[in-house]
Amino acid sequence: LDYGYDGYMYGFAANQELLNHYVKTFNGEVIGVLHPYQFAIDEVNAQMENLDSLRQQAQSMKDDVSKAYNENKDMVDSLLHYASLGLESFKGLLAK
Repeated sequence: LDYGYDGYMYGFAANQELLNHYVKTFNGEVIGVLHPYQFAIDEVNAQMENLDSLRQQAQSMKDDVSKAYNENKDMVDSLLHYASLGLESFKGLLAK
């Protein structure tokens, strides 16, 4: 954007494998006018692809935590209960 290209980057990949990488990783578009491996990457689309990847990672982590909690629910709830009792006792000591 700073250089007046409206957030686009244009280039030529060295081969089909690299072109496919740019398309997949950066949500690039094959142009193929001047060269068969010519491509363009829109900055916004590239960032959206990263955002989608982060969302998938966050959902995976959330699922893992939920599974771990469900497998150990009784122990976690018991620990939280005793921690709450300890906190209440500590508050009582501070109030004296």
